[in-house]
Amino acid sequence: MNIWSATLNGKAYQVLTDLPNGIYVVSMAVYSEKMDSYVFANLNQKSVRAGVAGATYEITTNVTEGTLAFGVGQEKEGTNWIALDNAIVKYYGSGTDALKYWLNSLKDRATDFSEVPVQQTLVDEYNKVMEEVKVAETEEAILAVIPKMEDINNRINLNIAAYNELEDVIDEANELLSDPNINTYYGDKMGDAAGEKEEIVKAHTLGTEEVEAAAKELDDLKDEAQDYIWQME
Repeated sequence: MNIWSATLNGKAYQVLTDLPNGIYVVSMAVYSEKMDSYVFANLNQKSVRAGVAGATYEITTNVTEGTLAFGVGQEKEGTNWIALDNAIVKYYGSGTDALKYWLNSLKDRATDFSEVPVQQTLVDEYNKVMEEVKVAETEEAILAVIPKMEDINNRINLNIAAYNELEDVIDEANELLSDPNINTYYGDKMGDAAGEKEEIVKAHTLGTEEVEAAAKELDDLKDEAQDYIWQME
């Protein structure tokens, strides 16, 4: 599926019906030009990193009424390019053993946050949920903790993506600062702004929306400086 430069918000999806209930894993290779897209399987979803070609996303869900809807979505209206391919649906059975498989798959995907910028409060929340995951044994306990794990994983992925986007904008701003046609006004203003944003990345204490706002602020200033350079050239 290829959605080319379309203005959209909402979902593009396929629905499978008359399925046996139980645990299903859906994997999809997805490209999104922007970072507000997500893949989903029923109520579970995972954010899509912007601009990563060929990335595969896997979502696990518990089918309870014989129906599985899966695909891609976009929260905010805007022009985006989304491509989806190689959708695979796997069934892992039902009952406690299947739920334990799901839980173990979450444990196996436990993230090491030492090498990535991410808000510390989210990491603390993640660690608390992981403690619940480790002791969940009954079907009731597993069903209670899985949505918590999927939710914190999604919010952490969004936060990491926002910090990565901010780092990219900082790199672009620093590269523009070396252009001989930039004047003192824009050079000083953008240099100070890039330095402030670098401190934000080092501290990694801000939430996703705050980081996105910081990236947009620097990106707007960078575009303004680039327009000035083009005029000078």
